[in-house]
Amino acid sequence: MKTKILDYIGLSAATLCLIHCIVFPLLLIVPLGILHNPLVDLLFLLVGGWVVFRITKEISVIWLKFLF
Repeated sequence: MKTKILDYIGLSAATLCLIHCIVFPLLLIVPLGILHNPLVDLLFLLVGGWVVFRITKEISVIWLKFLF
């Protein structure tokens, strides 16, 4: 059950990251006055890294754990 929740968190973070990466270049083209905040990128990185770390704690295959 715990890994299912982590899978949902990882999937949600990846989806939000995808939306962010698609929308941000459009915001650069259209002058709306919205500046890019690098903390958003850091937040996506930290959430994704945390999910991968938690899931790989339960993997017993060493090379797969190293790959992730």
